Amino acid sequence: MIYLGLDPSFSKTGVCYLNNISKTIIFNAVSPPGTNESYKDALNRAGYIVLETLKGLGMTEDVTAIVEEPLMSSFKASRLGILSGVVVWSLAFMPNIKKLYSVTPTYIARTNANIAKSQKLTKKQASLWVALEILDYMVSKGWQVTILNNKYNKDGSMKARKLSHDEAEALILTLLLMTETKAIEADLIAEMVKINKKFLNGQTITLLKGE
Repeated sequence: MIYLGLDPSFSKTGVCYLNNISKTIIFNAVSPPGTNESYKDALNRAGYIVLETLKGLGMTEDVTAIVEEPLMSSFKASRLGILSGVVVWSLAFMPNIKKLYSVTPTYIARTNANIAKSQKLTKKQASLWVALEILDYMVSKGWQVTILNNKYNKDGSMKARKLSHDEAEALILTLLLMTETKAIEADLIAEMVKINKKFLNGQTITLLKGE
């Protein structure tokens, strides 16, 4: 099973692909070219994000996905609403995406607030701190992590880059999804709670597609 986590944003969409059979995690950060000068531009850029996300998915494996909902009271609410609508509609009509969930946009900031305070970090930095701590543990247990990059070395190899906070939040969403659907090992849950005691603090995810 592939678990897909998406933190949609026009500036940089964080994407996490997690395969719990092969124990692999692949990250991608999708930044569409251009700006949202018009409604058409926003649609085109949202479509670009969807296409880049789907490139990382095999069409033969079942997928369970989770998307962060837009904060509708924000200044950019109308454009984020377009992005969210395009992303959710596109994923919902992909036949191999068997289940699709959403989660409130306040979940990550609320969950990591204690980390931000104790570590003296911003909200975005706190997400990255939590994700890196979790990834260190997962790697120690045999998981393989790849961070995709569209820039290459002269020998054709992919240039290494650091994980972004957008991808970190996509991982946190993915792990929440796996926890809520009981697709995660008990030792990993225990470690996540050890890293951030509020990680599983009663969050509900909403089923958009599937049974």
